[in-house]
Amino acid sequence: IFFLIFFLSFSLSTKADAGKNLCLDENNKFFNDFSKNVMPKKISIEIKKNKKWQKDNLEILTSSGTIKKKYKKRYSANVKVLFQNNINCVFKAKVRRHGDFKDHIELRNGDIIQSLDVHLKNGHINGITKFKLLLPKTRGNPDDEIILTEIFRSLNIMAPRTFYVTLNNQPKKSRMLFQEKASKELLEFNKRKESVILEGDERYLYDDDLNHFTNSAYHFSLSKISNKKLIDKNPAYRKIIINSVALLNEFYLETLNHYIAENQYDYDYSKIQNLLLDRSKTKILGGKNDIYNNLIFATNSIHSLIPHNRKFYWNAEYQSFEPIYYDGNSNILAPLNIEKLPKNKNFFRTLNTTLDLFNNLDFSKLKTSIANNFNTKKYNDQEINLKLNKILNNLNEMKVAEKNVDFKKNNYLDYNENLHIYFNRIRNLPHRIVPIFYNQLDNKFYECTQNICNNVFFSDQNLITLLNGKYKNDGNYYQFIGVHKIEDKKLKEKFIKTDNLINLSYQNSTLSYNKNDYELNTINSKTLEFTQNRPNTKITIKDGSIKNTKIILKLIPLKKNLNSKTINQKGLTGCLNLIDLNVENIIIEVENANCEDAINIIRSKGHIKKIKSLMSTNDGLDMDFSNITIDDLIITEAGNDCVDLSFGNYQITNSELNYCGDKGFSVGEKSKLFSNLMIIKDSNIGIAAKDSSIAELRNVYFENVNTCLAAYKKKQEFNGGTIKAKKMKCLHYDKVKDIDIFSKVAHN
Repeated sequence: IFFLIFFLSFSLSTKADAGKNLCLDENNKFFNDFSKNVMPKKISIEIKKNKKWQKDNLEILTSSGTIKKKYKKRYSANVKVLFQNNINCVFKAKVRRHGDFKDHIELRNGDIIQSLDVHLKNGHINGITKFKLLLPKTRGNPDDEIILTEIFRSLNIMAPRTFYVTLNNQPKKSRMLFQEKASKELLEFNKRKESVILEGDERYLYDDDLNHFTNSAYHFSLSKISNKKLIDKNPAYRKIIINSVALLNEFYLETLNHYIAENQYDYDYSKIQNLLLDRSKTKILGGKNDIYNNLIFATNSIHSLIPHNRKFYWNAEYQSFEPIYYDGNSNILAPLNIEKLPKNKNFFRTLNTTLDLFNNLDFSKLKTSIANNFNTKKYNDQEINLKLNKILNNLNEMKVAEKNVDFKKNNYLDYNENLHIYFNRIRNLPHRIVPIFYNQLDNKFYECTQNICNNVFFSDQNLITLLNGKYKNDGNYYQFIGVHKIEDKKLKEKFIKTDNLINLSYQNSTLSYNKNDYELNTINSKTLEFTQNRPNTKITIKDGSIKNTKIILKLIPLKKNLNSKTINQKGLTGCLNLIDLNVENIIIEVENANCEDAINIIRSKGHIKKIKSLMSTNDGLDMDFSNITIDDLIITEAGNDCVDLSFGNYQITNSELNYCGDKGFSVGEKSKLFSNLMIIKDSNIGIAAKDSSIAELRNVYFENVNTCLAAYKKKQEFNGGTIKAKKMKCLHYDKVKDIDIFSKVAHN
């Protein structure tokens, strides 16, 4: 009899809700103080239907080929986590096997050890609820996986948090590689707003247990969305999802032309056609995919460039794809093969930038992070230095080699040629593949051959299944391709409608708006003034800096909370959006805002002299991933929250908020708020701190509120909230404070 995991028995109090995580300290008392991240030391997993699980394990071990899809169903489980501070937590989870090949499962001294995919149903591990426990050997040199993911994040390139942990299958223990999955949590940790995550579609390669297509599948496997539940949050994401898959398929259709053999592609051209990925020429994103490729080759991690291994984030704000590192099979100390480098100028063009970025890393901080992530394995500083120097040497060697490279003329085909090749490849397959196209002009989907198109209807659920690469009907495989004009049942040119934006250079930033939506009344070095022509439309200032400027928006009044909370093609929610800006001494005045947010400030920092937001249908001010100081904040009449803060540090000297439909201040998602003087009247809740956030307040005055202070945990991946209020006065209220078991409130 084989055992996956044995367990120590232990008991926990069940007083907390079933939806809450249960954690006990060394004295067997309920523990909720996770104000600092503490690494997990051991993880144990108890599969509920263990006999069935073990039976399937034996079948996998004695079978040939890949791990079949039928063995990847999720099982209910309990996950016990012992943290480094000796806190024990028990979480409910759904667990399945991970991996396409049998290197992800092995029989070791009578025990079955295998890679696992875990979704926690309650609680989290340092803000992570979805993760993989990988057999270290499946990631090449696992030490290098930890090093490379830290390097990428240090360079603002997305990579999953990765560290060693002990899988505690009593009486033996196994070291595993813990790696978070590409999800909303990864995006937010990397200061990205939620948007579409995409990846290579493997269904024809590994998800078909009968292996109908064999290696021919490498010729027609395209992309799919990963976070299919995104559309449930807002139907407006439908258009963004469809367009992003269509645009990424242009890259995949080109890449498939360079297939050589299983998992092998011509690096002279393949995977480096980044013009189809880097669609933004901004300072923030320009060249990011080329920098990514430079480091991939410098660390011998090209396994991550195999099309079906790739993952991407659709940065809707900049209409561009960002790489998400995954499965590089890295080997940093292996010799650099100059002959295998891409014979393409685009690859070498960014080497100087990559070298500058790498040389300017804070290596002391980087090595501290790497050492922390070694966690349960001894850290060797000398070896880490050797590998960091090897990466630098490889980048320099690649730069020197450029002068001897025989650059080939790019033989990229245009989209129509690639599409023609695709249609030819899916002919005469063992099972039919049905290409699906979307026509924006009539908002309909069509199944098309090269000669004719016929309208086909997809329910909302079937559409998401299609875009997620899983839709089958009557034995046929349906594959979404792109967005085209379709006329008289004929497939015409690709066509994606875009916002008709005017882009102006303003100070050291870019100002964007639609001339049909706004009149630009005044533009000079000290003033920007707009009048709105159509409600729920957006203005953006991004990618640079502005100072000593007054921004005035006069908008169309609507009834509170009656307008649809739509996002535009760039995923924006504010009537005024300040993105990736350094701001200095600016003033913002907005009246009658009719968007989900009157003002949305994203990934920005600096000093704002004054914000005045009057009569907003929804939120008066929303700030995300920012570090902002505000001298004076005045918000009157907001249909929802007057101020909504997330993922940042905010210091507000004086604030006066009146008639907030819900909360005066909503401080959430790991935010910190420091306030010197706060007056909030005629609102539902004065201030709420939730989800690992801290509000430190002085001189606080509430009047005519239902609840003065509220602190709670709302989202699974966070802890509770903390409020510290000094010199607080609350008049005409129902409750002074409302607090859950995960949170803290102190006031006087």
